[in-house]
Amino acid sequence: MARTTLFVFTAATFILVAFPIFHSVTHSGTLKNASRNLTSWPDVVWLANYPNSGARFVLSLIHASSQRATATNYKRITSKVSTTSFQQRENFLQYSENGPFRESAKDLPQHYILTKTHCSGFCDSCKPSKTYATPEDFYESCGKGSLNSMTNGQVTNRLVSYDPSLAKKMVHLIRNPFDNVVARFHFFYLGSKSSKDLATPTRKDFLDFCQVTDSMHVEEKHDFFGDKLYSEVPCHLHFYRYIQWHNNAFEMATKYMIPHILIHYEDFATNYNRSLTRLVDFLHLDVESEENPKFLWNGGYSEHYTVKEKEAVRAFLREHASQETYYQIQRYLYP
Repeated sequence: MARTTLFVFTAATFILVAFPIFHSVTHSGTLKNASRNLTSWPDVVWLANYPNSGARFVLSLIHASSQRATATNYKRITSKVSTTSFQQRENFLQYSENGPFRESAKDLPQHYILTKTHCSGFCDSCKPSKTYATPEDFYESCGKGSLNSMTNGQVTNRLVSYDPSLAKKMVHLIRNPFDNVVARFHFFYLGSKSSKDLATPTRKDFLDFCQVTDSMHVEEKHDFFGDKLYSEVPCHLHFYRYIQWHNNAFEMATKYMIPHILIHYEDFATNYNRSLTRLVDFLHLDVESEENPKFLWNGGYSEHYTVKEKEAVRAFLREHASQETYYQIQRYLYP
């Protein structure tokens, strides 16, 4: 399949107000919108991803190539959406406030709708012991999200959840752990700066960020990790959350026998078309457009780590990864 990339994917190219898509669930599993009598909704396919691992690109790719709606567990209102336009959009569909939330007014897919979820275990201020989840708890958390709503002109946020059995399949997204942790740093760094203060984050900025997070929960870390591994790993709590999140995801998929595929984020740089084909085939979608987002790849963030730090991270991840997780991330540890 030939590919023509006609626009560049950035944070600004795919800003869509999320539309919630489900109103209620009948005992037969058919999803309905009570006021519009819509009786045939697609099954949910979770795009299960640790935060900042590339889910937005994957959603934008499916949205553009299939010309069908995608969904998310997290409905947010941006400052770019006026109160008037928000209310008009809210009235476009009747919906449940519990999600998942439709991301555009494009037609729904016929069979499956790809739906972003972070599940649980990525809390950036939580103790290490709060990172592990049983398969049952992790499964429930994949059906949880958040909802921005407008009340008297004010935006409020609340937690929501839906029955996780709505999800019939899962796309498990994996990103290089070294890059994923730096991407988490970028998320917090850029979110803490005003536009006039923004500059390209440096290794020093990264280490300053790590120093703050590494100073947290010192007593529990000694009990939890011991002394031998974590002290030389920058941002070791972020690496631990990363590895435990993927451990949880694999364990959940096995216990609940969820049909799933693994997508490595970096494969879009080396084999864009094959990665897209795997996704659309799994979702039973047709490719309706080849005006797809370009995958911008800078080669990763290897320069943020010294040789000694990389070796310490490898040992740390090897110590805490499950067999399946370790098998999937070896390509990043020993390229």
